[in-house]
Amino acid sequence: MSTPSNPQRSAEAVRDAADSELLAEWVRRYRPVLTSYFRKRLRGTADVEDLVQEAFLRLARQHELRAVKWVEPYLFQVASNVLTDYVRTAVVRHRQHHEIYEDEAHPTEVYAPETVLADRQFMSRVLAALKELPERTQTIFFLRRWDELPNTDIARMMGISVSAVEKHITKALAHLKERMADL
Repeated sequence: MSTPSNPQRSAEAVRDAADSELLAEWVRRYRPVLTSYFRKRLRGTADVEDLVQEAFLRLARQHELRAVKWVEPYLFQVASNVLTDYVRTAVVRHRQHHEIYEDEAHPTEVYAPETVLADRQFMSRVLAALKELPERTQTIFFLRRWDELPNTDIARMMGISVSAVEKHITKALAHLKERMADL
């Protein structure tokens, strides 16, 4: 006894298969281009292949890939979003400052609870003031001050001029100075 077929499910399966074939073609065709795109923007990082894979993974999650008329701009917008997320994560996790733990590199002094509390409160105020800034200014400030990246590298990563990076940093410092004036 045969079961009745579901035409809607069959159509979905055909669309999914077509999208899978299209995605496989895009991977073959654009993997080297995306690898170059990420490598140029993130010199010296081992994460390039992971970022390429993440870009294609995001494409795989999309429905109706056949509806994309301009593949390259769409693909590079996805890649740009992946890069932006990567940079944000690097800033938040202070990726540049990760080191292997060595006992002699970490002091064992015990700080007074009042000092620890005062430092935490100060940092909370600084972070709250920074959160008032536009997201792009925050990112640039953290890349410069916490990750200690040169302005030229930040400009290249963010796709802006060195002058624009300097303006964002100046804006952030002026804002912090204003917010912390009472200290």
